[in-house]
Amino acid sequence: MKKLLLIFILSVLNSEIIAAQYTFDWMHDASEYNKTAIMMATDNSNNVIVTGHWMHSDIYTRKYASNGTFLWEVSNSSGIASNYQKPIWSNCDSSGNIYVVGKRYTISLSSEYADAIVALKYSPSGTLLWKRNLPVTPSTVGTSPSFTLRSEVDADGNLYIGTSQLTPSGLTLIKLSPTGSTLFQTSNNSNSGYGFGTMRLKNGKIYMTGSSDTVHGTPLVVWDTLGNLIFSAGFVHVNNINPSFLTGFGEDLEVDDTGNIYILGRTNHSTSVATNNIDILVQKVSPTGTLLWQQNYDFDGNDYPRRFALGGNRLSIISYSYGFEPNWRTQQIDTNGVQLWNTVYNAVSSVDEIPFYVTTNSLGEPIVIGKGGPTASASMATVQMVILKYNNSGVQQWISTPNIYGGSGVYCKIANDDSLFAISEHNMSVYHYNLTTLSNQEEVSQKTQFVPNPFLDKITFQIDENEANTSASIYDISGKLLLEKNINSSNNELDLSNLSSGIYFCKLNSNGNQKTIKLIKK
Repeated sequence: MKKLLLIFILSVLNSEIIAAQYTFDWMHDASEYNKTAIMMATDNSNNVIVTGHWMHSDIYTRKYASNGTFLWEVSNSSGIASNYQKPIWSNCDSSGNIYVVGKRYTISLSSEYADAIVALKYSPSGTLLWKRNLPVTPSTVGTSPSFTLRSEVDADGNLYIGTSQLTPSGLTLIKLSPTGSTLFQTSNNSNSGYGFGTMRLKNGKIYMTGSSDTVHGTPLVVWDTLGNLIFSAGFVHVNNINPSFLTGFGEDLEVDDTGNIYILGRTNHSTSVATNNIDILVQKVSPTGTLLWQQNYDFDGNDYPRRFALGGNRLSIISYSYGFEPNWRTQQIDTNGVQLWNTVYNAVSSVDEIPFYVTTNSLGEPIVIGKGGPTASASMATVQMVILKYNNSGVQQWISTPNIYGGSGVYCKIANDDSLFAISEHNMSVYHYNLTTLSNQEEVSQKTQFVPNPFLDKITFQIDENEANTSASIYDISGKLLLEKNINSSNNELDLSNLSSGIYFCKLNSNGNQKTIKLIKK
Protein backbone atom coordinates (compact mmCIF):
# COMPACT_ATOMS: atom_id res chain seq x y z
CA MET A 1 0.00 0.00 0.00
CA LYS A 2 1.35 3.38 -0.99
CA LYS A 3 1.01 6.53 1.06
CA LEU A 4 0.45 10.06 -0.06
CA LEU A 5 2.40 13.22 1.00
CA LEU A 6 0.97 16.71 1.47
CA ILE A 7 1.40 19.69 3.76
CA PHE A 8 -1.56 21.11 5.42
CA ILE A 9 -2.89 22.13 8.83
CA LEU A 10 -6.29 20.67 9.67
CA SER A 11 -9.02 23.26 9.25
CA VAL A 12 -12.27 23.90 7.43
CA LEU A 13 -13.46 25.35 4.14
CA ASN A 14 -17.18 25.52 4.62
CA SER A 15 -19.56 24.74 7.44
CA GLU A 16 -21.68 22.42 5.31
CA ILE A 17 -18.80 19.93 5.34
CA ILE A 18 -17.12 20.55 8.69
CA ALA A 19 -18.52 22.51 11.66
CA ALA A 20 -16.14 24.03 14.20
CA GLN A 21 -17.30 24.10 17.81
CA TYR A 22 -15.54 24.55 21.13
CA THR A 23 -15.16 22.41 24.22
CA PHE A 24 -14.74 24.05 27.63
CA ASP A 25 -11.19 23.41 28.89
CA TRP A 26 -10.48 25.51 32.00
CA MET A 27 -11.40 28.64 33.91
CA HIS A 28 -9.40 30.65 36.47
CA ASP A 29 -10.00 33.87 38.35
CA ALA A 30 -8.04 36.23 40.59
CA SER A 31 -9.88 35.20 43.78
CA GLU A 32 -10.92 38.79 44.34
CA TYR A 33 -14.39 39.91 43.26
CA ASN A 34 -13.34 43.58 43.09
CA LYS A 35 -10.66 42.88 40.52
CA THR A 36 -12.23 43.73 37.16
CA ALA A 37 -10.91 42.36 33.85
CA ILE A 38 -10.65 44.87 31.01
CA MET A 39 -8.53 43.34 28.24
CA MET A 40 -6.37 40.37 27.35
CA ALA A 41 -3.65 39.41 24.88
CA THR A 42 -2.03 36.16 23.77
CA ASP A 43 1.61 35.53 22.88
CA ASN A 44 3.11 33.28 20.23
CA SER A 45 3.18 30.35 22.66
CA ASN A 46 -0.58 30.68 23.33
CA ASN A 47 -0.09 31.95 26.84
CA VAL A 48 -2.82 34.39 27.84
CA ILE A 49 -2.34 37.69 29.64
CA VAL A 50 -5.28 39.30 31.42
CA THR A 51 -5.18 42.88 32.64
CA GLY A 52 -7.62 44.75 34.86
CA HIS A 53 -7.87 46.87 37.98
CA TRP A 54 -8.85 46.70 41.64
CA MET A 55 -11.70 49.23 42.08
CA HIS A 56 -10.21 52.76 41.93
CA SER A 57 -6.67 51.68 42.54
CA ASP A 58 -3.96 49.66 40.79
CA ILE A 59 -3.54 48.02 37.38
CA TYR A 60 -3.23 44.22 37.71
CA THR A 61 -1.76 41.92 35.07
CA ARG A 62 -1.92 38.11 35.25
CA LYS A 63 -0.40 35.47 32.97
CA TYR A 64 -1.52 31.87 32.42
CA ALA A 65 -0.02 29.10 30.31
CA SER A 66 -2.22 27.65 27.58
CA ASN A 67 -2.95 24.63 29.80
CA GLY A 68 -4.29 26.90 32.56
CA THR A 69 -1.22 26.96 34.80
CA PHE A 70 -1.02 30.27 36.66
CA LEU A 71 2.38 31.86 35.97
CA TRP A 72 2.44 35.25 37.70
CA GLU A 73 0.58 38.41 38.73
CA VAL A 74 1.98 41.94 39.00
CA SER A 75 0.37 45.24 40.00
CA ASN A 76 1.21 48.87 39.33
CA SER A 77 -0.04 51.99 41.10
CA SER A 78 0.14 55.69 40.26
CA GLY A 79 2.20 56.52 43.33
CA ILE A 80 0.24 59.77 43.64
CA ALA A 81 -2.36 60.45 46.32
CA SER A 82 -5.97 60.52 45.00
CA ASN A 83 -4.69 59.47 41.59
CA TYR A 84 -5.75 56.11 40.14
CA GLN A 85 -5.02 53.87 37.18
CA LYS A 86 -7.04 51.65 34.84
CA PRO A 87 -5.95 49.64 31.80
CA ILE A 88 -7.77 50.06 28.49
CA TRP A 89 -5.82 47.91 26.01
CA SER A 90 -2.97 45.37 25.95
CA ASN A 91 -0.65 43.78 23.40
CA CYS A 92 2.16 41.24 23.08
CA ASP A 93 5.15 41.58 20.77
CA SER A 94 6.88 38.74 18.91
CA SER A 95 9.28 38.20 21.84
CA GLY A 96 6.45 37.74 24.34
CA ASN A 97 6.86 41.13 26.00
CA ILE A 98 3.59 42.57 27.29
CA TYR A 99 2.31 46.12 26.87
CA VAL A 100 -0.50 47.50 29.01
CA VAL A 101 -1.87 50.93 28.11
CA GLY A 102 -4.49 52.84 30.07
CA LYS A 103 -5.23 56.03 31.92
CA ARG A 104 -4.23 57.76 35.14
CA TYR A 105 -7.15 59.71 36.52
CA THR A 106 -8.81 61.59 39.34
CA ILE A 107 -12.43 61.32 40.46
CA SER A 108 -14.92 64.17 40.64
CA LEU A 109 -18.63 63.65 41.29
CA SER A 110 -18.20 59.93 40.53
CA SER A 111 -16.72 60.69 37.09
CA GLU A 112 -13.18 59.76 36.07
CA TYR A 113 -11.03 62.50 34.54
CA ALA A 114 -7.80 61.39 32.86
CA ASP A 115 -4.65 63.38 33.51
CA ALA A 116 -2.16 61.01 31.83
CA ILE A 117 -1.85 58.03 29.53
CA VAL A 118 -0.09 55.16 31.32
CA ALA A 119 2.07 52.79 29.24
CA LEU A 120 3.67 49.73 30.88
CA LYS A 121 6.01 47.15 29.35
CA TYR A 122 6.63 43.81 31.06
CA SER A 123 9.02 41.01 30.16
CA PRO A 124 7.57 37.53 29.52
CA SER A 125 8.40 36.69 33.16
CA GLY A 126 6.48 39.72 34.51
CA THR A 127 9.42 42.08 35.20
CA LEU A 128 8.49 45.72 34.65
CA LEU A 129 10.83 46.95 31.92
CA TRP A 130 9.55 50.51 31.82
CA LYS A 131 6.62 52.77 32.62
CA ARG A 132 5.72 55.99 30.86
CA ASN A 133 3.20 58.62 31.94
CA LEU A 134 2.18 60.79 29.00
CA PRO A 135 0.45 63.92 30.36
CA VAL A 136 -3.08 64.65 29.28
CA THR A 137 -4.22 68.28 29.21
CA PRO A 138 -7.12 70.09 27.49
CA SER A 139 -4.65 71.35 24.88
CA THR A 140 -3.47 67.86 23.93
CA VAL A 141 -5.79 64.93 24.57
CA GLY A 142 -8.55 66.21 26.80
CA THR A 143 -9.91 65.29 30.19
CA SER A 144 -13.35 64.04 29.23
CA PRO A 145 -14.82 61.31 31.47
CA SER A 146 -15.29 59.24 28.31
CA PHE A 147 -11.54 59.28 27.56
CA THR A 148 -10.40 56.12 25.76
CA LEU A 149 -7.60 54.82 23.57
CA ARG A 150 -6.23 51.77 21.75
CA SER A 151 -2.70 50.46 21.25
CA GLU A 152 -0.90 48.38 18.64
CA VAL A 153 2.64 46.91 18.47
CA ASP A 154 4.63 46.47 15.26
CA ALA A 155 7.12 43.72 14.37
CA ASP A 156 10.01 45.77 15.81
CA GLY A 157 8.35 46.27 19.20
CA ASN A 158 7.31 49.89 18.68
CA LEU A 159 4.12 50.84 20.53
CA TYR A 160 1.43 53.00 18.88
CA ILE A 161 -1.26 54.67 20.98
CA GLY A 162 -4.35 56.20 19.39
CA THR A 163 -6.61 58.62 21.23
CA SER A 164 -8.29 62.00 20.75
CA GLN A 165 -7.71 65.61 21.71
CA LEU A 166 -10.16 68.39 22.55
CA THR A 167 -8.33 71.65 21.88
CA PRO A 168 -8.11 71.80 18.96
CA SER A 169 -10.41 68.89 18.20
CA GLY A 170 -8.78 65.98 16.42
CA LEU A 171 -7.38 62.45 16.53
CA THR A 172 -3.95 61.83 18.08
CA LEU A 173 -1.25 59.21 17.42
CA ILE A 174 1.70 58.58 19.76
CA LYS A 175 4.61 56.25 19.01
CA LEU A 176 6.95 54.85 21.67
CA SER A 177 10.16 52.96 20.92
CA PRO A 178 10.86 49.47 22.34
CA THR A 179 12.73 51.24 25.18
CA GLY A 180 9.82 53.58 25.92
CA SER A 181 11.14 56.76 24.29
CA THR A 182 8.56 58.98 22.60
CA LEU A 183 9.36 58.90 18.88
CA PHE A 184 6.55 61.23 17.88
CA GLN A 185 3.14 62.57 18.84
CA THR A 186 0.98 63.92 16.05
CA SER A 187 -2.64 65.03 15.72
CA ASN A 188 -5.02 65.79 12.88
CA ASN A 189 -8.12 67.96 13.14
CA SER A 190 -8.75 68.77 9.48
CA ASN A 191 -12.09 66.96 9.67
CA SER A 192 -12.90 68.10 13.21
CA GLY A 193 -12.69 64.67 14.79
CA TYR A 194 -13.04 65.09 18.53
CA GLY A 195 -13.95 61.69 19.90
CA PHE A 196 -11.74 58.61 19.49
CA GLY A 197 -13.36 55.44 18.13
CA THR A 198 -10.63 52.94 17.30
CA MET A 199 -7.33 52.36 15.54
CA ARG A 200 -5.71 49.66 13.42
CA LEU A 201 -2.13 48.94 12.33
CA LYS A 202 -1.91 47.18 8.99
CA ASN A 203 0.14 47.30 5.80
CA GLY A 204 2.64 49.67 7.45
CA LYS A 205 -0.10 52.24 8.10
CA ILE A 206 -2.08 53.49 11.08
CA TYR A 207 -5.83 53.91 10.52
CA MET A 208 -7.97 55.87 12.97
CA THR A 209 -11.60 56.92 13.20
CA GLY A 210 -13.85 58.54 15.78
CA SER A 211 -16.65 61.07 16.05
CA SER A 212 -17.06 64.48 14.44
CA ASP A 213 -19.69 67.04 13.60
CA THR A 214 -22.54 66.86 11.09
CA VAL A 215 -20.66 68.98 8.54
CA HIS A 216 -17.56 66.79 8.31
CA GLY A 217 -19.15 63.39 8.93
CA THR A 218 -17.24 60.31 10.07
CA PRO A 219 -13.53 61.15 10.31
CA LEU A 220 -10.79 58.89 8.95
CA VAL A 221 -7.09 59.63 9.38
CA VAL A 222 -4.28 57.50 7.93
CA TRP A 223 -0.61 57.90 8.86
CA ASP A 224 2.48 55.90 8.01
CA THR A 225 4.51 54.44 10.87
CA LEU A 226 6.87 57.45 10.84
CA GLY A 227 3.97 59.77 11.65
CA ASN A 228 3.58 61.23 8.16
CA LEU A 229 -0.02 61.99 7.24
CA ILE A 230 -1.17 59.98 4.22
CA PHE A 231 -4.67 61.42 4.11
CA SER A 232 -7.49 62.74 6.27
CA ALA A 233 -11.12 62.65 5.19
CA GLY A 234 -14.65 62.93 6.50
CA PHE A 235 -17.72 61.08 5.21
CA VAL A 236 -21.22 62.44 5.70
CA HIS A 237 -24.12 60.01 5.38
CA VAL A 238 -25.80 61.61 2.37
CA ASN A 239 -29.02 59.59 2.71
CA ASN A 240 -29.69 60.73 6.25
CA ILE A 241 -33.06 62.49 6.19
CA ASN A 242 -32.24 64.33 9.41
CA PRO A 243 -28.64 65.48 8.78
CA SER A 244 -28.47 67.45 12.01
CA PHE A 245 -28.28 64.27 14.07
CA LEU A 246 -25.65 61.54 14.45
CA THR A 247 -23.89 61.61 11.10
CA GLY A 248 -20.29 61.33 12.22
CA PHE A 249 -19.73 58.49 14.68
CA GLY A 250 -17.02 55.96 13.80
CA GLU A 251 -17.22 53.14 16.37
CA ASP A 252 -14.89 50.61 14.78
CA LEU A 253 -12.92 50.00 11.58
CA GLU A 254 -11.34 47.17 9.63
CA VAL A 255 -8.83 47.10 6.75
CA ASP A 256 -8.64 44.36 4.11
CA ASP A 257 -5.48 43.02 2.47
CA THR A 258 -5.77 45.42 -0.47
CA GLY A 259 -6.05 48.48 1.79
CA ASN A 260 -9.79 49.14 1.58
CA ILE A 261 -11.14 50.55 4.84
CA TYR A 262 -14.50 49.70 6.42
CA ILE A 263 -15.91 52.01 9.09
CA LEU A 264 -18.69 50.94 11.44
CA GLY A 265 -20.78 53.85 12.70
CA ARG A 266 -24.25 55.02 13.49
CA THR A 267 -26.64 57.45 11.92
CA ASN A 268 -30.13 58.80 12.35
CA HIS A 269 -33.05 56.68 11.16
CA SER A 270 -33.08 57.32 7.42
CA THR A 271 -35.54 55.09 5.59
CA SER A 272 -38.85 56.50 6.79
CA VAL A 273 -39.90 59.58 8.75
CA ALA A 274 -37.30 61.65 10.54
CA THR A 275 -36.92 60.39 14.09
CA ASN A 276 -34.20 60.07 16.66
CA ASN A 277 -33.95 56.32 16.14
CA ILE A 278 -30.44 55.01 15.55
CA ASP A 279 -29.37 52.93 12.54
CA ILE A 280 -26.18 50.98 11.92
CA LEU A 281 -23.97 52.60 9.26
CA VAL A 282 -21.10 51.02 7.33
CA GLN A 283 -18.89 53.03 4.97
CA LYS A 284 -16.25 51.59 2.63
CA VAL A 285 -13.30 53.78 1.68
CA SER A 286 -10.61 53.11 -0.93
CA PRO A 287 -6.89 53.02 0.00
CA THR A 288 -6.60 56.61 -1.28
CA GLY A 289 -9.52 57.99 0.73
CA THR A 290 -12.40 57.83 -1.76
CA LEU A 291 -15.80 56.81 -0.40
CA LEU A 292 -16.79 53.69 -2.36
CA TRP A 293 -20.18 53.06 -0.76
CA GLN A 294 -22.13 53.60 2.41
CA GLN A 295 -25.08 51.61 3.66
CA ASN A 296 -27.31 51.92 6.69
CA TYR A 297 -29.16 48.99 8.28
CA ASP A 298 -32.51 49.79 9.86
CA PHE A 299 -34.16 47.39 12.30
CA ASP A 300 -37.07 49.67 13.29
CA GLY A 301 -35.65 50.92 16.55
CA ASN A 302 -32.53 52.17 18.25
CA ASP A 303 -29.72 49.83 17.26
CA TYR A 304 -26.36 50.85 18.65
CA PRO A 305 -23.34 49.29 16.89
CA ARG A 306 -20.56 47.99 19.12
CA ARG A 307 -17.88 46.24 17.06
CA PHE A 308 -17.34 44.37 13.84
CA ALA A 309 -14.77 41.92 12.46
CA LEU A 310 -13.60 41.19 8.92
CA GLY A 311 -13.03 37.57 7.91
CA GLY A 312 -13.65 35.43 4.86
CA ASN A 313 -14.68 38.52 2.82
CA ARG A 314 -17.50 39.12 5.29
CA LEU A 315 -18.07 41.71 7.98
CA SER A 316 -19.69 40.44 11.17
CA ILE A 317 -21.40 43.25 13.09
CA ILE A 318 -22.71 43.27 16.65
CA SER A 319 -25.18 45.82 17.99
CA TYR A 320 -27.78 46.13 20.73
CA SER A 321 -31.21 47.66 20.90
CA TYR A 322 -31.44 50.58 23.28
CA GLY A 323 -34.17 50.66 25.90
CA PHE A 324 -35.71 48.47 28.57
CA GLU A 325 -34.30 44.93 28.46
CA PRO A 326 -32.10 45.36 25.35
CA ASN A 327 -31.20 42.45 23.08
CA TRP A 328 -28.11 41.90 21.01
CA ARG A 329 -28.06 41.52 17.25
CA THR A 330 -25.45 39.84 15.08
CA GLN A 331 -25.44 40.39 11.33
CA GLN A 332 -23.17 39.68 8.39
CA ILE A 333 -22.66 41.74 5.26
CA ASP A 334 -20.37 41.15 2.31
CA THR A 335 -17.68 43.61 1.25
CA ASN A 336 -20.19 45.30 -1.08
CA GLY A 337 -22.52 46.12 1.80
CA VAL A 338 -25.13 43.47 0.98
CA GLN A 339 -26.67 42.04 4.13
CA LEU A 340 -26.32 38.26 4.19
CA TRP A 341 -28.20 37.57 7.42
CA ASN A 342 -29.03 38.97 10.83
CA THR A 343 -30.27 37.37 14.01
CA VAL A 344 -31.18 38.46 17.54
CA TYR A 345 -29.97 36.69 20.66
CA ASN A 346 -32.75 36.93 23.25
CA ALA A 347 -32.57 33.85 25.46
CA VAL A 348 -34.76 35.28 28.24
CA SER A 349 -37.31 38.00 27.52
CA SER A 350 -36.89 39.65 30.93
CA VAL A 351 -33.08 39.80 30.81
CA ASP A 352 -30.69 42.37 29.34
CA GLU A 353 -28.64 40.81 26.55
CA ILE A 354 -25.83 43.02 25.25
CA PRO A 355 -22.80 42.04 23.13
CA PHE A 356 -19.39 43.53 23.82
CA TYR A 357 -16.95 42.02 21.33
CA VAL A 358 -16.84 39.90 18.18
CA THR A 359 -14.05 37.98 16.50
CA THR A 360 -14.07 35.59 13.55
CA ASN A 361 -12.33 32.35 12.65
CA SER A 362 -10.48 31.77 9.38
CA LEU A 363 -13.79 31.22 7.56
CA GLY A 364 -15.27 34.48 8.79
CA GLU A 365 -17.68 32.77 11.20
CA PRO A 366 -18.41 35.13 14.10
CA ILE A 367 -17.82 34.39 17.77
CA VAL A 368 -19.62 36.91 19.99
CA ILE A 369 -19.22 37.58 23.70
CA GLY A 370 -21.47 39.61 25.98
CA LYS A 371 -23.92 39.27 28.85
CA GLY A 372 -27.37 37.75 29.22
CA GLY A 373 -29.20 34.50 29.85
CA PRO A 374 -30.01 31.69 30.28
CA THR A 375 -28.66 31.14 33.76
CA ALA A 376 -29.08 28.85 36.72
CA SER A 377 -29.84 31.87 38.89
CA ALA A 378 -32.48 34.33 37.70
CA SER A 379 -31.10 37.03 40.01
CA MET A 380 -27.69 36.82 38.32
CA ALA A 381 -28.92 36.72 34.73
CA THR A 382 -27.99 40.26 33.82
CA VAL A 383 -24.35 39.80 34.86
CA GLN A 384 -23.60 36.42 33.32
CA MET A 385 -21.07 35.95 30.54
CA VAL A 386 -22.44 34.49 27.31
CA ILE A 387 -20.21 33.45 24.41
CA LEU A 388 -21.62 31.92 21.23
CA LYS A 389 -20.75 31.12 17.64
CA TYR A 390 -22.66 31.40 14.36
CA ASN A 391 -21.85 29.84 11.03
CA ASN A 392 -21.86 31.88 7.83
CA SER A 393 -25.56 31.20 7.33
CA GLY A 394 -26.48 32.77 10.66
CA VAL A 395 -27.15 29.48 12.44
CA GLN A 396 -26.07 29.42 16.08
CA GLN A 397 -23.74 26.42 16.41
CA TRP A 398 -22.39 26.74 19.92
CA ILE A 399 -23.00 28.60 23.18
CA SER A 400 -21.32 28.62 26.59
CA THR A 401 -22.44 30.23 29.86
CA PRO A 402 -19.82 28.80 32.22
CA ASN A 403 -19.95 31.14 35.21
CA ILE A 404 -23.06 32.87 36.56
CA TYR A 405 -20.89 35.01 38.83
CA GLY A 406 -18.38 36.04 36.16
CA GLY A 407 -20.10 39.21 35.07
CA SER A 408 -20.24 40.52 31.52
CA GLY A 409 -18.05 38.82 28.95
CA VAL A 410 -15.93 41.63 27.55
CA TYR A 411 -13.38 40.17 25.13
CA CYS A 412 -12.55 36.98 23.24
CA LYS A 413 -9.71 35.97 20.96
CA ILE A 414 -8.69 32.96 18.85
CA ALA A 415 -5.13 31.85 19.62
CA ASN A 416 -2.73 30.70 16.92
CA ASP A 417 -3.54 27.05 17.71
CA ASP A 418 -7.22 27.84 16.91
CA SER A 419 -8.29 27.49 20.55
CA LEU A 420 -10.42 30.24 22.07
CA PHE A 421 -9.79 32.51 25.06
CA ALA A 422 -12.37 34.75 26.74
CA ILE A 423 -12.55 37.02 29.77
CA SER A 424 -15.37 38.28 31.95
CA GLU A 425 -15.30 41.22 34.33
CA HIS A 426 -15.64 39.92 37.89
CA ASN A 427 -12.59 38.32 39.54
CA MET A 428 -10.62 38.94 36.32
CA SER A 429 -12.01 35.59 35.13
CA VAL A 430 -10.39 33.94 32.10
CA TYR A 431 -11.74 30.96 30.12
CA HIS A 432 -10.16 28.61 27.60
CA TYR A 433 -11.93 26.45 25.01
CA ASN A 434 -10.43 23.83 22.72
CA LEU A 435 -11.50 23.64 19.10
CA THR A 436 -13.66 20.64 18.23
CA THR A 437 -14.13 19.90 14.54
CA LEU A 438 -17.27 17.95 13.64
CA SER A 439 -18.02 16.48 10.24
CA ASN A 440 -21.39 15.46 8.81
CA GLN A 441 -19.68 13.23 6.26
CA GLU A 442 -17.07 10.50 6.48
CA GLU A 443 -13.55 11.80 6.15
CA VAL A 444 -10.95 10.64 3.69
CA SER A 445 -8.89 7.86 5.28
CA GLN A 446 -6.94 8.84 8.38
CA LYS A 447 -3.96 7.15 6.70
CA THR A 448 -3.66 10.12 4.39
CA GLN A 449 -0.61 12.11 5.49
CA PHE A 450 0.42 15.67 4.73
CA VAL A 451 3.99 17.01 4.54
CA PRO A 452 5.80 19.44 4.51
CA ASN A 453 4.27 22.45 6.17
CA PRO A 454 4.61 25.18 5.05
CA PHE A 455 5.48 24.47 1.41
CA LEU A 456 7.32 26.50 -1.21
CA ASP A 457 6.16 25.49 -4.70
CA LYS A 458 4.92 21.91 -4.94
CA ILE A 459 3.01 19.51 -2.75
CA THR A 460 2.96 15.75 -3.08
CA PHE A 461 0.83 13.21 -1.29
CA GLN A 462 0.76 9.58 -0.31
CA ILE A 463 -2.66 7.98 -0.38
CA ASP A 464 -4.35 4.78 0.69
CA GLU A 465 -4.67 2.39 -2.27
CA ASN A 466 -8.44 2.21 -1.60
CA GLU A 467 -8.63 5.91 -2.37
CA ALA A 468 -7.10 5.78 -5.82
CA ASN A 469 -9.87 7.98 -7.27
CA THR A 470 -9.23 11.14 -5.30
CA SER A 471 -9.67 14.74 -6.44
CA ALA A 472 -7.99 17.75 -4.86
CA SER A 473 -9.52 21.24 -5.13
CA ILE A 474 -7.55 24.31 -4.04
CA TYR A 475 -9.38 27.47 -2.87
CA ASP A 476 -8.25 30.86 -1.64
CA ILE A 477 -9.56 32.31 1.63
CA SER A 478 -12.52 33.91 -0.15
CA GLY A 479 -13.69 30.49 -1.38
CA LYS A 480 -12.62 31.02 -5.03
CA LEU A 481 -11.65 27.77 -6.78
CA LEU A 482 -8.07 28.06 -8.06
CA LEU A 483 -7.15 24.53 -9.13
CA GLU A 484 -8.76 21.11 -9.39
CA LYS A 485 -6.89 17.89 -10.14
CA ASN A 486 -7.37 14.13 -9.90
CA ILE A 487 -4.60 12.42 -7.95
CA ASN A 488 -3.40 8.84 -7.63
CA SER A 489 -0.20 6.97 -6.80
CA SER A 490 1.43 7.86 -10.14
CA ASN A 491 0.05 11.38 -10.40
CA ASN A 492 0.48 12.69 -6.86
CA GLU A 493 1.99 16.15 -7.22
CA LEU A 494 0.45 19.61 -7.36
CA ASP A 495 2.44 22.55 -8.68
CA LEU A 496 1.33 25.66 -6.77
CA SER A 497 4.31 27.86 -7.61
CA ASN A 498 2.02 30.45 -9.22
CA LEU A 499 0.23 31.16 -5.91
CA SER A 500 1.23 34.06 -3.68
CA SER A 501 2.35 33.46 -0.10
CA GLY A 502 -0.57 33.00 2.25
CA ILE A 503 -3.31 30.63 3.44
CA TYR A 504 -5.25 28.33 1.11
CA PHE A 505 -7.70 25.45 1.52
CA CYS A 506 -7.70 22.04 -0.12
CA LYS A 507 -10.80 19.86 -0.35
CA LEU A 508 -10.09 16.18 -0.91
CA ASN A 509 -12.89 14.02 -2.34
CA SER A 510 -12.54 10.24 -2.47
CA ASN A 511 -15.40 7.89 -3.26
CA GLY A 512 -17.91 10.45 -2.00
CA ASN A 513 -16.02 11.12 1.24
CA GLN A 514 -14.65 14.59 1.83
CA LYS A 515 -11.98 16.25 3.94
CA THR A 516 -11.03 19.91 4.00
CA ILE A 517 -7.64 21.08 5.16
CA LYS A 518 -5.72 24.34 5.35
CA LEU A 519 -2.31 24.83 3.80
CA ILE A 520 0.25 27.60 4.08
CA LYS A 521 2.55 28.77 1.30
CA LYS A 522 5.77 30.50 2.27
